[in-house]
Amino acid sequence: MLGFLYKELFTMRYHLLFSFLFSTVLMASSQFINADNVFEYLLGQGVTVILAFVISNAVYDQSFQGDEAGNFLDFAASAPCSLRGHLAAKYIFILAANTMLLFICAAVEFIARDIFSINDSALSSVGIVILAICLIMSALNFPFVVRFGSGKGNTVALIVLLLIVFGAIVYFLFGDISFLFTRNSAEHIIKFFTDGSSQRILLIIIFLSVPVYLLSYIIALPLYKKGIEKIRG
Repeated sequence: MLGFLYKELFTMRYHLLFSFLFSTVLMASSQFINADNVFEYLLGQGVTVILAFVISNAVYDQSFQGDEAGNFLDFAASAPCSLRGHLAAKYIFILAANTMLLFICAAVEFIARDIFSINDSALSSVGIVILAICLIMSALNFPFVVRFGSGKGNTVALIVLLLIVFGAIVYFLFGDISFLFTRNSAEHIIKFFTDGSSQRILLIIIFLSVPVYLLSYIIALPLYKKGIEKIRG
């Protein structure tokens, strides 16, 4: 499997470089947002972190498309151990790349606090939540991608995501959301993302997302060979 990991790192090296540089510049610029209050400042940081993770994961998805364009899938399907190793390498690669984005969040936040004395930064806390969401979204997406190919797989996953978003919109339109706009709600959000005591809860969120990610690999494995046969057929 180490060979497959090396292959992922080598073929995606420029994608990784773009992702890390883009995320670093984006997160560093978020530290100097001119906001009227702490809540607006944290909201701006949250949007910045989400944008960094979303664009980076869109870049990481090129890993699947690159294999489909060449003959590597034929080699991966040549033996069961190759198939398991190849798919596991992709899951590990994308997990490691997303985790690196979290380290970038922590590094930028550390520099902001220790050098520029910006004490309201919450990049790490927001990054942990977004990392967990990205892992869960990837866990839902990858079985579709390996079964139907990156094109159709992403379309199917997008349909599922749109159904979830549609359900959320319906709730926001007709449900009771007054609790989101009270002063106490804003204060609780600020305290959660800036108070160091919340780090334990945030880490629990990460640990809960990892089993979902692992379960996705278990589900995707038997679908992978069928997907290769469909793509090559």
